[in-house]
Amino acid sequence: MSDEKLRHAADPAARLAHFSLKARQVVEGVLSGIHKSPHVGSSIEFLEHKQYTPGDEIRQIDWKLLARTDRHYIKQFENETNVRAYLVLDSSASMEYASPGRESKFDYACGLAASLAWLMLRQSDAVALMTLSNSGPAYIPPRSRPGHLQALLSALSAQSPGRGRSLARLMEEAAGRVRRRSIVIVITDALEPLETVISGLKLLRYRRNEVILFQTLDPWELEFPFSRLTLFESLEDDRRLMADAAAARRAYLEALGDFMESLRRECEAHGMDYRVMNTGVPLQSALSEFLAARAAAGRAGSTARRPG
Repeated sequence: MSDEKLRHAADPAARLAHFSLKARQVVEGVLSGIHKSPHVGSSIEFLEHKQYTPGDEIRQIDWKLLARTDRHYIKQFENETNVRAYLVLDSSASMEYASPGRESKFDYACGLAASLAWLMLRQSDAVALMTLSNSGPAYIPPRSRPGHLQALLSALSAQSPGRGRSLARLMEEAAGRVRRRSIVIVITDALEPLETVISGLKLLRYRRNEVILFQTLDPWELEFPFSRLTLFESLEDDRRLMADAAAARRAYLEALGDFMESLRRECEAHGMDYRVMNTGVPLQSALSEFLAARAAAGRAGSTARRPG
């Protein structure tokens, strides 16, 4: 199935299979993770029950549950060093854009989210997903247990871009969900007023959360390869504009460059990571480059650190 057909596939199972395969291929190609792998241990936050097996510590047996069920179970807890990561996925209509022969920004973003989730869950981190659907916020709470990846992939496969979904509202909703220091990963084209985007990111940075912004753009948005009279149609509303593309190209590229540079500076000023994701670049290459850059920054004593 081509990417173009995939975007409009009525069968969610086809999208689920696509994202699962893509994420696995990307993860297998990435040699390093985001951080060292933590392990399940003792903590103040209960994770789940596990049936007792010889070798488990007797002190972890849930005696109250034993009294009720006459079966031995032990309590498992999330280690306090485990990372909680929130994937905040923009599903506004502009994310549907795709130049000929390429997948949409939204499908690329879903692949990125799935790959990051796979990487972090392999390292026992808890991962959450948040986006906006027609009925409001779609939220998958943070979990690190086996099987959670399937829930995340299923949620991604069921989503599609739509009008009336605001990035600002999404970030506000996400900020209300993050109750303790976490990594918040925002995947968006950020095609809203700069002040709106920065205001939302600042909300997410509250409580010293680590914020990573992946600005996901199509090559045609970055290059503006139009050269004649062209009709431009908004995906967010019904606006249309007929323009001489050749005459408008310089002004467009300057405005986009200024916007992206301002966004980069604002993120840097507030201790947030900023990365442009070009959908024309294979996801495995883009993600590997990002992880390598973070590792290098960490070795150099970068101020962007994972919250403990």
